[in-house]
Amino acid sequence: MLDYNFSDIADYLVSRGACTRDEAYKYLEAEDDYYDDAGLNVYDSDTIQTSQMESNIVIDQADVDQYIVKKTGLSPIIVEKVTEVLFEYMEKNGYFA
Repeated sequence: MLDYNFSDIADYLVSRGACTRDEAYKYLEAEDDYYDDAGLNVYDSDTIQTSQMESNIVIDQADVDQYIVKKTGLSPIIVEKVTEVLFEYMEKNGYFA
């Protein structure tokens, strides 16, 4: 399981000029809510079926971004920039296979 540390990610987003720390936390919490609602978050205390882990799940990033804009009130421009820099962070830190 990959660790998704909001504080470390927020620091990275701010250091890359994507947003303020407050905006980073709003974005990350709303994104986390989206994935919770979709049933994609797995926490240490959760048990999951192997078949769930092997599922090919497709998430439309535009849907995620739109959800974040509506939930947080962040501007679409900020959300787009944070998404871009977040993907950069995730790629750099081995989140993608």
